Amino acid sequence: RGLINYVPYGVITLTPEGLEIAQDVVRRHEVLRDFFVKVFAVEEDIADQGACRMEHEVPRSILERFIQFVEFVEVCPRGGASLLKGFGYHCDHGRTLEDCEECIDTALEDLKKRRSRLRRNGFARSALPSLKPGQKGKVVGLEGDGDFTRRMAEVGVTPGALIEVENVESPHGPIHIKAKGYHVSLSATEAATVTVELI
Repeated sequence: RGLINYVPYGVITLTPEGLEIAQDVVRRHEVLRDFFVKVFAVEEDIADQGACRMEHEVPRSILERFIQFVEFVEVCPRGGASLLKGFGYHCDHGRTLEDCEECIDTALEDLKKRRSRLRRNGFARSALPSLKPGQKGKVVGLEGDGDFTRRMAEVGVTPGALIEVENVESPHGPIHIKAKGYHVSLSATEAATVTVELI
């Protein structure tokens, strides 16, 4: 099928097409596993097993919905850890309308506090390099030439997208981010052209 380079008793390597397919399978697996862990609060080893069984078959349009839902949960003021905790409680005990009203009140208070804290610290909006590993931000702007913005659009780094900083090699080195299930490396110069809102 033209996916591997094979020589008897030699090292087997992937062809460019094989590498592209392998990277797509890895992305699918990570997206599904993250969904099961972050949204369904499933233990990671069980989430891994489920993702393994689904990664080859799930249609791309459904995979993109999984990604969008995880982003929604992480960005929505009623989402995040409190929503997932509430979902876990619901699975174990059920919920009442009174519980929902209290949840909404708490979410509004938390949102006001978070916005105030971000503005006080000057992090409401800044360039991507100001984020530390593990921090997430919503893309609010991209500068740069057409090739750069086109490349970023291909991997989901567009205004409104949620990105997470995975690693920063050095103050002047590459910044590794995750966006829409893709792992992307940006030079410090490229990262400086991406404006984000810390969430």
